[in-house]
Amino acid sequence: MAHLTFLLLLLWVAVTVSTVVDLQKRIYGGIDCNQNERRYHVSLTLYADGRCSHCGGSLIKNQWILTAAHCRSRPMFAVVGVHAGQRNVQRIEEINIITHQHDDIMLVKLSNPTAGIPTVPYCPNINNDPTINLKCATMDVVNCNNPFLSTFYQQNPPDVPQQNRLCLQRHGVDVRPGDSGGGVIHRDNLYGVIIATGELACTCETLSIRVCPYMTWINQNAGLKT
Repeated sequence: MAHLTFLLLLLWVAVTVSTVVDLQKRIYGGIDCNQNERRYHVSLTLYADGRCSHCGGSLIKNQWILTAAHCRSRPMFAVVGVHAGQRNVQRIEEINIITHQHDDIMLVKLSNPTAGIPTVPYCPNINNDPTINLKCATMDVVNCNNPFLSTFYQQNPPDVPQQNRLCLQRHGVDVRPGDSGGGVIHRDNLYGVIIATGELACTCETLSIRVCPYMTWINQNAGLKT
């Protein structure tokens, strides 16, 4: 069976796919990334109402980050090269934000191209989008239409059309609020962006938005080739 590698993201201290600690900065039930893995992961720091919070993101081109639209905030800045032991950490405060008109997906343009930071390809084959038969690291990809899944998203509907949702679940594994905007990776390509999970850890499916349906929007707004 094919497998997904679910990019479970750590913000700021040592990039990891986590242990059971700080709810804002860790993921439950993961493993540590080494210094050469997932270097395209970006930390976004948000300020609102006198409080600081975090989101993840993926560097898809040297001047463009893909993340979740609900992470939008002013002021906001990006940190690239956030792996432990990396000396090429870059904090970028001058950014331009482009949110999708309806759905929970967002582009962030950096004021200057990054240097020495690898990018992640996204949806290389729009006709080969991962299906519910794939597995995601230690999380299974589950059918979002399954009526036996929790009612959380029925009571809190996300800003994502049903057909563009990618749901993930496994006992003892979960993401936390600071992981929103992080990527779902399959064979070193970005296919999803994390947007939501339940209010309590390990009580609800993790929801991500599929990237492939937004290829035209991404390429047009970022001025990239289709």
